[in-house]
Amino acid sequence: MKESDVGWLKKTFVYEGVVLRGAAAWQQNQAELHAGWAKFAPPEWRLIPPGVPWVKQRKAMRAKGVRDPEFIKNQPFCKYGDSTEVPYDATRPNSVKYAYTENGDLVAVGTEMIVPKVK
Repeated sequence: MKESDVGWLKKTFVYEGVVLRGAAAWQQNQAELHAGWAKFAPPEWRLIPPGVPWVKQRKAMRAKGVRDPEFIKNQPFCKYGDSTEVPYDATRPNSVKYAYTENGDLVAVGTEMIVPKVK
């Protein structure tokens, strides 16, 4: 949200929503994990038949002993996951940001879009 220059009021509402509403979902998730409910379907379980909801698929997976795989912690791509560090300062007008043009080209933008020169 910092990178996208979201205003303080919207950030506050989103934060409060996550804190207030997210606690119950987090607790339910932890209870399901401890009870052995899988959150991910292994490749052999990914073709869910038409008309079978995910709830029933998970129940069948649990009955067959399917569990989530062990995940390797501390992967290099997770280095920003436990921090509030932002790779650039979104509050500075000289910060380089990027956007996609209508034809899908990635360009650097500042206060105005930098349009690439057509050859």
